[in-house]
Amino acid sequence: MRNICFLFLLLISFGCQTSIKPEAIKKFRNNIHFTAEGIKVEQAYLTYADGSLVPESNLAKINDKIVLHLIMTKGWKEENGMVSLDASQRLESNTHEILLDETSMFKTVGEVSSEDAKIITLSIKLGGFNKLYDYFILTFRLWDIRGSSEVHGNYKINLTDK
Repeated sequence: MRNICFLFLLLISFGCQTSIKPEAIKKFRNNIHFTAEGIKVEQAYLTYADGSLVPESNLAKINDKIVLHLIMTKGWKEENGMVSLDASQRLESNTHEILLDETSMFKTVGEVSSEDAKIITLSIKLGGFNKLYDYFILTFRLWDIRGSSEVHGNYKINLTDK
């Protein structure tokens, strides 16, 4: 059975609030590489579970929860003020092992308001490793089930023991 059973806890949310005021930070941080089609991404950055910003070096420790924040403008296909989205995440180690491959993270969420869909967070908790790694590449994709808009990209998480 793949490493998924012992490796990660995935959390997702719509319209997540953080203790960081978006206007107080650089809008694109953490060397997040992404492409947006049919929707405009206004901000993309990482925080820890407590809401503090992940440094530009993307350092994380074992058991840290890393939260990707995507702040977007209108672009999802709406029906009666509601949108239907899905997301995927894949985590690959520096040794090219696929440690997580979650293909439909929102399958049980259903529709959300178009207002809530402007702020999406994708979270991952690093833990349960049977060996240590130097870094991970997390690849993500967020897409409109009813339309053609999507955001996809990746970022690197560097492990540290400090």
